[in-house]
Amino acid sequence: MTRFAALSLIPLALLLIGCANEPPAAGGDACTTSIDCPAGQQCSGGRCVASDKKDGGEVDPPPADGGGEQAEDAGTTPALDASLSDPKNPLKDTDCDGLSDAEEFAITYHDGRKTSPTNPDTDGDGILDGVEVGRVAPIAGTGCTFQGDADPSTITSPVAADSDGDGIPDGVEDKNKNGRVDPGESDPNGSDSDGDSIPDGLEDKNRDGVLDPGETSPILRDSDGDGIPDGIEDQNRNGIVDPGETDPANPDSDGDGCLDGVEDKNWNHQVDLGETDPLDPSDCGPALSADADCDGIPDREEPQYGTDPHNPDTDGDGLKDGLEIGVTVNPDPTHCPDFQPDLAPTTRTNPTRPDSDCDGLLDGEEDANHNGRRDSDETDPSMPDTDGDGLTDGVERGSCTNHDPANCPRHLPDADCTATTDPLNPDSDGDGIADGAEDSNQNGQLDPGELNPNDPADGAGPAQQACSTDNLRPVTIHESIPADLRIAATADFSEVARPRVGGVEKAIMVYDPTHQVVGLALLTTPTGAGPAADETAGRGKLAAVGSVSNAISQTFTTWDGYQAVHALYDLAGAVDLKERANDIAGRFLGSATDLLAGSAGVTGPLKIEAEYVRRSPTRTVAVMALMPQARFTESKPFYLSDLGGGSALAQFGDTNAAQCEVFETQPPAMVDFVWVVDNSGSMLSYQTAVANAGAVMIQKLQNAAIDWRMAATTSSYYRYPNDATDGFRSFTTSQTTILNWFTSGASGWFNTNGTGTEQVLQSARLLTENQLLDGTATADRKLRPGATLVFILLADADDQSSTTAQGFASFFQNYDGHGARAQLHGIVCPDGQSCGESQSTPHKNKATIDLMGGVFGDINSANTGTGSLEPTIDAIINAAIAAVSPYTTQKPPIASTIKVAIDPTGFGGSTACAASDLPRDRQNGFDFDGVSRRILFFGNCRPTVAGQRAAVSYRYWNDLTTNPDGEPDPCPDKCIPPLVCDEALGECVCPSDCGAPSPGPTHMCEPATCRWVCSPDCNGCGANEFCDTGSCSCQCNVSMTCGPGFRFDTETCACVCDTWGLGCQGNFQVDEALCGCVCKPDCGGCAPGLTCNPSRCACVGGPS
Repeated sequence: MTRFAALSLIPLALLLIGCANEPPAAGGDACTTSIDCPAGQQCSGGRCVASDKKDGGEVDPPPADGGGEQAEDAGTTPALDASLSDPKNPLKDTDCDGLSDAEEFAITYHDGRKTSPTNPDTDGDGILDGVEVGRVAPIAGTGCTFQGDADPSTITSPVAADSDGDGIPDGVEDKNKNGRVDPGESDPNGSDSDGDSIPDGLEDKNRDGVLDPGETSPILRDSDGDGIPDGIEDQNRNGIVDPGETDPANPDSDGDGCLDGVEDKNWNHQVDLGETDPLDPSDCGPALSADADCDGIPDREEPQYGTDPHNPDTDGDGLKDGLEIGVTVNPDPTHCPDFQPDLAPTTRTNPTRPDSDCDGLLDGEEDANHNGRRDSDETDPSMPDTDGDGLTDGVERGSCTNHDPANCPRHLPDADCTATTDPLNPDSDGDGIADGAEDSNQNGQLDPGELNPNDPADGAGPAQQACSTDNLRPVTIHESIPADLRIAATADFSEVARPRVGGVEKAIMVYDPTHQVVGLALLTTPTGAGPAADETAGRGKLAAVGSVSNAISQTFTTWDGYQAVHALYDLAGAVDLKERANDIAGRFLGSATDLLAGSAGVTGPLKIEAEYVRRSPTRTVAVMALMPQARFTESKPFYLSDLGGGSALAQFGDTNAAQCEVFETQPPAMVDFVWVVDNSGSMLSYQTAVANAGAVMIQKLQNAAIDWRMAATTSSYYRYPNDATDGFRSFTTSQTTILNWFTSGASGWFNTNGTGTEQVLQSARLLTENQLLDGTATADRKLRPGATLVFILLADADDQSSTTAQGFASFFQNYDGHGARAQLHGIVCPDGQSCGESQSTPHKNKATIDLMGGVFGDINSANTGTGSLEPTIDAIINAAIAAVSPYTTQKPPIASTIKVAIDPTGFGGSTACAASDLPRDRQNGFDFDGVSRRILFFGNCRPTVAGQRAAVSYRYWNDLTTNPDGEPDPCPDKCIPPLVCDEALGECVCPSDCGAPSPGPTHMCEPATCRWVCSPDCNGCGANEFCDTGSCSCQCNVSMTCGPGFRFDTETCACVCDTWGLGCQGNFQVDEALCGCVCKPDCGGCAPGLTCNPSRCACVGGPS
């Protein structure tokens, strides 16, 4: 169905222009088309006149009522004579207009009008008849030169000079007469080409197709470029500047030097807060917006930005200051006529820093055409890694200069300025692995052990399996600016809450409904001297909501350099998981709102993994992961450890990127364990608890990728080193022998009749000096060369020697005098408790363990709850295994993103492990220890052949935040959403999107209220529509009037052919595409002996 534009809002005077019922011009007989005239005459202006015939057979069309010119090279006519009776009419085109003579004789349009077979432009609008009805090629065999319709999907009327009735002839609107609406042309089928609600004929007042002074453009919604659409400035859309209206043809209606759109920002014709009056020349202008350096920032505003009012480029980066802060309107056009507006004002750089993103490139180098917009061939000056491949733009381009060392102290210039990669392509060599993953230290230089980001051939095998972009494990980053928190979690954590205290975010909570795990990261006030005190205080808060048992802790240093404690707990109570998590958040935060909603449908008791990070004297961050103990399995602890194990936490300003590391499998590490056991009279139950957990301990050791053995001594060794009971028990791997040491009455039992002056630390020290380092001792009674020494203390009484904890730590950190460091773990009495025995203050055993970074377990766990030390021993063995793993990552991984692949030959021919993608499993797979930053292998997935190629991929944190309390808030008054902080201004401003998605295309963000409101013109409606601001939608104008031969269809909101009004009868049928009556095939079916004359559309006798 062919559409013709409606005549919306067109005054009656315009509707009468070019209508068929005008009085005929002076001349001969009245006519509609040339076929009504005698031979040698043609119809012009409603009268038959002599045919205007030129040499060479060219015919000039009569002038159109509204003006217009004959198209150049419109066509040639070999003859001007046409006859209704000529049987060859279907093959002839006398006037070379693209329509056959038969069609022109036969087809009837509205009001009985026909085109003339001897006039190529029947309606005189300057467009050939065939072009108007969509013909694309000349009639075959005619020899006519015919330039066809460039857009046959749209047609205009060949018998009405102004198809859309807007007062402008079709040939004036279609300037090049090619049948297509080209750039710079109005639509001859649309009365409002630019959708500004002002008819084209009112905008082009003299209807000459030229934008003259005082006119608005029918093809520009905002003709004067002042930021306000023409149909909003001309409120009543009458084409006249009435009182109270701004001039749509003048960008500065009051002449004060400020654009109308700058003064009336929300287009509502009212002077709102922060606006000036576009009709008042005194409230804006050069006096208030003088711009001496023409940088786009008025002189009076430059101090707010710290820029120099006499230097257009304060930081010398090649970009003008105004362009860097997003200025789009020239504040001083008289003085600064060459102003360049920012084409992307929502993206900004810092006008006082030459390298805003600290990537090693000047802002003006990155925005090379200086238009404020990041174009497709440019890097982003506000983003250090435009293509997100892990390499800064400067490193990729070979920049060896830090342009702003004061503000970019952590920027590392390219180590090889001659080697470059493409900063706009994350995979320069196309091998599927990101450039930054291949250049694993991201220094721009090809170092040993790295893949080459310019060599597509080196990324095969395990590297491809683990590191290709398609194979990387995804992660979701949850963040809080006020709390200075970023938390990395898998997509399974689909529920997110941001608890607030006093309206300010203090925490992030996430919930994984699939695995039933809650994650919590929050700010809390530090307690005591360090993170160990924070852990003690945190454990107390947990105890306030439920009984805590099996408390285990280990000191460590976070990936970004903060002192921290890692802890594990069991929390009693059959309370819903979400309810319990909200209770815990409340204990730490006080009165908090916006907690997790609803219930989890599962209850405790719970398993909790936590870390306490002391960032500053005023700020500690506690991170916890909670899940029901019934869901927890030791083989898959990572559901908790990925959040609470030390790898998921970062500060708000930190970023993350992908990493790929290629390595070789190594022989298993040697570990020599030594138990130092209190064998005084109170220790029987504790020794028995170890015996009960011993089988699990041995199984874990046998399943790990280590070469281990175990020995033991007692707290009495310092006094009786050679005694069979109190002395040293040789190294062994026998489970029976080891369990007998802890089993009452068994061979080799420690007994409980040792000295009451217990000295476990002193005994460990003396054993090391006198026995383990004795080169003359037998192999089972001395330390193996290259082995890691691991002490495990079991004591309820504190070490009663005179040596301090610091003294013992100094010894164990260099026990052989050559830098060898022992591990020290222990199941001992916690601070604040006596355990019925002698204790130092603080407890020396625990203090030494903390100083050594060892695992501390509460010995009371043996006598409370389940009476089991298995969780504590498990944690100690895990830490010991992790600390000796040879597979240390170069960067701090986000544990949930780690992926490992190993060449299958690394398993000695075994196919029991999925070598291309090792499972995350502590029975048969791999795991990651966030404290030591090492990868561990277990069971069938332990490499058994050294020297085989392997690869690991992960996302890692970039430490970009230098302030432990977060970067200073440039808006200390706290911006209330949706307002955001403009760091350059130090003020709360409305973002360009009002802080929320747009409700729809008809809305606009109103800066004054920072909310989405209906645009006064719905941001431009379609043809035949008007903006209903009540519903903020474009509605069909059902009162539209259409051009001759068409009626308005409310369902399609368009003018469609009035097929009923055509009155096609007899041998004729409706052709909706032409909106005319065309001859039926074979004239509707001729009787025998008759033939169809297509020119007359009649059955006649004899040849047609």
